[in-house]
Amino acid sequence: VAPMLDPSDAELAALHRTRRTPFGDVPFERVRPGLRRWYIAERLGAALQSFYQNARSRLTLTSLGGRVRAER
Repeated sequence: VAPMLDPSDAELAALHRTRRTPFGDVPFERVRPGLRRWYIAERLGAALQSFYQNARSRLTLTSLGGRVRAER
């Protein structure tokens, strides 16, 4: 998780050059802090989605009188 939370400037610059980001044609030096936050949020979101998708296959939901109980 640590590398995901601390991308290098080289990694961010490469991302800015090669991928579409919400920052468009703004120079890298001006968008670096915002790009860093955006990139971390994207990576964490993908990691959380993957975690929940994997956990979903291991969970069983049982209804108990109108209430839902999760079992592992």
